[in-house]
Amino acid sequence: MAEKISYAILGRGRWAARMHAILASEGRRTHAIGETRAPESQSRESKALGAGESETSETSQAYATRPHESKAVESYALRPRASEAPESNTVRQRESETGEAYQARLSAGLRQTGAQIAWLCVPPGPHIFSMARAALEAGLHVVIEKPWLGSRDESASLIAFAQERRLRIGIHYEYCLLDAVANWRRDLRDGANFRFGGRFHTGRANHLNLPALENLGSHLLAIRAYAVPKASIAEIDCAYERSNERRVWLENAGEHRRSIDFLENREPIIQRFVKLFESALNGSDFPFDLHFAQRVADDVNALKNLRTL
Repeated sequence: MAEKISYAILGRGRWAARMHAILASEGRRTHAIGETRAPESQSRESKALGAGESETSETSQAYATRPHESKAVESYALRPRASEAPESNTVRQRESETGEAYQARLSAGLRQTGAQIAWLCVPPGPHIFSMARAALEAGLHVVIEKPWLGSRDESASLIAFAQERRLRIGIHYEYCLLDAVANWRRDLRDGANFRFGGRFHTGRANHLNLPALENLGSHLLAIRAYAVPKASIAEIDCAYERSNERRVWLENAGEHRRSIDFLENREPIIQRFVKLFESALNGSDFPFDLHFAQRVADDVNALKNLRTL
């Protein structure tokens, strides 16, 4: 099935460029939907690295400068040189356009690509619900970058809408697919006797204007929810503009028993996510759905509430 699958990539930042490159390297065709958000949000998107807070790889840099070299990529939506015209479809909300009209037009644009999966490579926000709904209306499965910030009602609405159409929604928690995380999930019986800790510091500024707990902490709490959901939380430490650190650990009786340092990760975790999601289209289990994302969001909100007491 993988040979027949193509993706519509919504977004035009560096994360969208990276996903074009990765999917092309896996033999998938991609179609670009360039500007996808309301005009007042444009500056924030153009500055954002991407919802995954990943470093720009040599692969994506090469793709950004030489888009024509990848035959699997049908179009791209990067910042072109002055002499170059962008090759992407542009479905941007107009100043006078209602949300419903924009959603219908975006859905039509996605349908025209012929893609089977829409990957929303844009920063999080209230627009995500409309974009996901538009993709589902067009008959596409949907991948959304973390963090999921939708309400419980929005989650339930999208879940029901997708189920009616036999479509899948995935939330991209890439670090859950590290080998060491899989070992925790396999070996530790939900982690009931452990306390979970995590630290995610990045040297980057907060270009997304999101609290570090929501943006970076969602990675850590997703690892806990996936691998050791019964472990209590000992510490979650997230920060921008600090020395880079990405680490999770489990402690028992006050002592560190196991830890995972994923700062220098070289595992193909995005590729694993792609294959797992595509397998789900044939009926295989897929753990990173909106139910899972809502549990992670609930954990984030619980920590936020504790810190305001």
